[in-house]
Amino acid sequence: MSQTALAAAIRRRTKTEYVAKTTQGNIPIPQKKEDKPKQPVVTNEPLGPPPSNPLMMLLQHKQLIYELQQEIQELKDSKQKNMNNPNDVEYFKKQYESLLSEFNEIKKVLVKVQTFSMETNLEILLLKKLLNSHNIEIPSANNVIHEQELSTIEENN
Repeated sequence: MSQTALAAAIRRRTKTEYVAKTTQGNIPIPQKKEDKPKQPVVTNEPLGPPPSNPLMMLLQHKQLIYELQQEIQELKDSKQKNMNNPNDVEYFKKQYESLLSEFNEIKKVLVKVQTFSMETNLEILLLKKLLNSHNIEIPSANNVIHEQELSTIEENN
């Protein structure tokens, strides 16, 4: 079968199917818009009369594209609303990532504090070693506190 014959057969078949459906009353009736998300309906039936010219076909395609874009936007909006739902996996992923970043920040701060304390301890040991080499006595922290308490008690009496 040649391509032109095939195209003519398809046109005839489509036209007779459409005429048969319109005479039987099987034309799809548009339904009222519901609040539920629409389920896509996939049919091989024509949605309306075949376009009479290319401009009408373009207008039909534009309308279909517009409706699909609206449905996609509604799905995106509903997904954004469900992102804060504790039953959603995305919610837990977001919470996990947030906790992980905070945990990493705490680890960095802890390492900095540990480094600072080690450096301070090293400086104190070097200072103590230096003072011991010059035979200078270092009072312990307990002795200093004890002496301060004694001096305040004596002043109060």
